[in-house]
Amino acid sequence: MRFDESGAPDASFSGDGRVDTGVAGTVHHVLRDILGRYVIVGAHDDGAPTLTLARIMPTGGTDPMFAGGLHASHRIGADESRAYAVAQDQRGKMVLVGEAVTSGVVEMVVVRTLSDGTLDLGFADAGVRRLVFDGVDASLRGVQIDEDGRIVASGWATIGGEIELFVARLCS
Repeated sequence: MRFDESGAPDASFSGDGRVDTGVAGTVHHVLRDILGRYVIVGAHDDGAPTLTLARIMPTGGTDPMFAGGLHASHRIGADESRAYAVAQDQRGKMVLVGEAVTSGVVEMVVVRTLSDGTLDLGFADAGVRRLVFDGVDASLRGVQIDEDGRIVASGWATIGGEIELFVARLCS
């Protein structure tokens, strides 16, 4: 939903302030990109949560230039994957952070997509960088891109039975 300054649904956004993307799942973060479009990220439920992103036009319609006007889903882990945050670099590429679950182990993931939602095959391992530590469950929940184009991600990791804050900086 988009709200106006008074807190009421914004009628200039899809007529009633809300957009139904047709995606069953959860949204964890929204970003207004450099062209004023809204990029939403989360998890699409196709039997198991799958990392998903969609793009909405400033007027509230889905973007026909993004994933054919639909959403882009990328299964990262064998069991589940979710995106919790998104940032946009100076070239218009999207950087998503979150988690992938394989055999009960939660791994941190950084995913970079092209502006149309497809994986950026020139980044890490076919668009996906896993941060894996043996025996440690971990998830990334925040992301920023610094002035030099480096990705700074934050989240948590279970170390020695304790949940610890985690920050990583990656060269893009």
